[in-house]
Amino acid sequence: TRINFKYLLYNQGKGPGNRLFIGGGFMIPTPYTITESPWLKNNDEEYTPHRHFYLSDGAYKMFAEIQFFKKRVKKPVFVGGTFSFSFPLNKSDYGFKPSNRYELSFVALSGPLKKVKTNYFMLSSIGLNFTMAYVGPSEWNGVRTPNSEAIMYIPGISLLFGSKAGTFGINVQQGHEKYLIKKETDIEERNEIYSISLSYRKILDKYIDKLYWK
Repeated sequence: TRINFKYLLYNQGKGPGNRLFIGGGFMIPTPYTITESPWLKNNDEEYTPHRHFYLSDGAYKMFAEIQFFKKRVKKPVFVGGTFSFSFPLNKSDYGFKPSNRYELSFVALSGPLKKVKTNYFMLSSIGLNFTMAYVGPSEWNGVRTPNSEAIMYIPGISLLFGSKAGTFGINVQQGHEKYLIKKETDIEERNEIYSISLSYRKILDKYIDKLYWK
């Protein structure tokens, strides 16, 4: 469960301008977590059987973020970025202390491309996004996890299609994760991350008068 509070510091209500948000909150863990360190060995110096799938790392966390976006007349019509960090407030009931995480992301949208259209849809925008993240070391019962400290780079591209039925979007990302070697017990490991997401948005023809001002 994620409880998030946001405060709008500055907002250009209509047209070009800046939007600045700050926020923070708490993350409440679920009971579906790892109950034993996957790095334990038996008498034969072999790793004991363990599971890798879990929904939570079992610890309460606090997080904060700041978001800045700018709407422009010229292309790209929308640019901005977000910086966020999170850190655990406790260990799990099974002795696991999660990592601190810092994340910086950027996004830019081209705006409408009127030349790319058919009778059914128009390419509303092409977007580029890039995320950098640092994940600090985690611990099991006070012992550093061998493959926890890492840096991630995640570039991506998105397409928005406008139609009478609404706006459809697709976002594709390919990330690279490199673990940092700072101790002899650390494991040299690299991961490739692939992500595809689909979205749909439709603006209703109703609005609340009290939310608008001159």
